[in-house]
Amino acid sequence: MAYELTGITDWINSKPLTLQGLKGNVVMVDFWTYSCVNCIRTLPHLISLYSNYKSRGFVLVGVHSPEFEFEKEAKNIKKAVKDFGIPYPVANDPEMQTWAAFNNRYWPGHYLFDKEGRLVETHFGEGKYAETENLVRRLLGLNELPAAGTSSFLKRIFSGSVTPETYCGSDRGPEIGSAAVCLPDASCKYIDQDQHKPGMLYLDGNWAREPEFLEHRGKEGWLSLVFTASEANLVMAGKGTIIATIDGKALSETESGEDVSFKDKKSVLAVDSPRMYRIFKSMKRETHDLKLMVSGNVQAFAFTFG
Repeated sequence: MAYELTGITDWINSKPLTLQGLKGNVVMVDFWTYSCVNCIRTLPHLISLYSNYKSRGFVLVGVHSPEFEFEKEAKNIKKAVKDFGIPYPVANDPEMQTWAAFNNRYWPGHYLFDKEGRLVETHFGEGKYAETENLVRRLLGLNELPAAGTSSFLKRIFSGSVTPETYCGSDRGPEIGSAAVCLPDASCKYIDQDQHKPGMLYLDGNWAREPEFLEHRGKEGWLSLVFTASEANLVMAGKGTIIATIDGKALSETESGEDVSFKDKKSVLAVDSPRMYRIFKSMKRETHDLKLMVSGNVQAFAFTFG
């Protein structure tokens, strides 16, 4: 199979590149999208790998292949690259043409090529950081690092299962557990009885369910989900303010995600750009009822957990 970068509309941190033109280097192509929590967790390792070996003939190309429509926008990708501190070349693949050329199916997914341009490794998802680093070193003609000296990343180990990624739109999302009366503008007025079961979304107020997202259309309303995890995030867009509670109480400072601030003893998120918002974190994997009380025009795309 002949691999190549195709359908790229924008390059960030680099002039246009081709795999053919990069022969003679060890090359990694990493498929990612900026609101994917699994991709975000791999970025510190990728940045470290690139920084450590770029002067030795290692090239890393991040191919940004979008999951949601807003991730096709070059300005949003450029902002994400800047916010995450990504120094390596990033290619915008808005129509998923390079994704298709590689027959890729997952975020994140990396493809490692030797100096002759031969594919020597594929890996999907998080993990295998030490093994990948040592493979890069071997391909560069360097000695492998001993286990104790290999770049280390904290691993949190828990028992039990984590709630899977939960989409909010009608295409892939679960059932809405709240009763609703639908309105002429294609939105529905939902009534939440506050009796929540895992695996369902619960709404209160006026919401419209589009294929990719739920959109709040009213003065105030809320979105609730029972989850089991030690971390909860939500991909959102639009403009608005959210007050978050866990099990009916405001989040404490220790369990608040990076995007939560505090005002009048309330845990608050300001939605101002399309991205993933970190809401909750804990050292324990437990079951919680998360409620997000929304003011403004906010779209909810997908919950992710850890």
